[in-house]
Amino acid sequence: MMNLRQSPISFLQSRINPFGGWERAIDAQTRIVATVAQHLHSVPDQSVLFVGHGAVGTLLKCHLAQRPIARVEDQQQLGAPGGGNIFAFDWIHQRLITDWVTLEDSSLLHPLHGLPDQVR
Repeated sequence: MMNLRQSPISFLQSRINPFGGWERAIDAQTRIVATVAQHLHSVPDQSVLFVGHGAVGTLLKCHLAQRPIARVEDQQQLGAPGGGNIFAFDWIHQRLITDWVTLEDSSLLHPLHGLPDQVR
């Protein structure tokens, strides 16, 4: 039986080979990035909040940061281990603005706290 708690970890560690019948992480990343691009194109000049599973966020974050898909990029490694983490990015320039930040610390991402104009 698959350990559901370990599944996202194993998924992120198996970037090229499928894990437990799931799609490959690299294929999921391609699908996630395309979906985000499609949505952001449909709402130009608006701030958008995406909410999802941490592994999905990690795949998007790795793309934006131009880093390989890896377990060390997951919110459990860089944010609060129980979840409830966010990151900010600039889609136009395809870059990560912050790494994982706990929701409790999200006030640090408020525009008045120095977020670049293009993400305000």
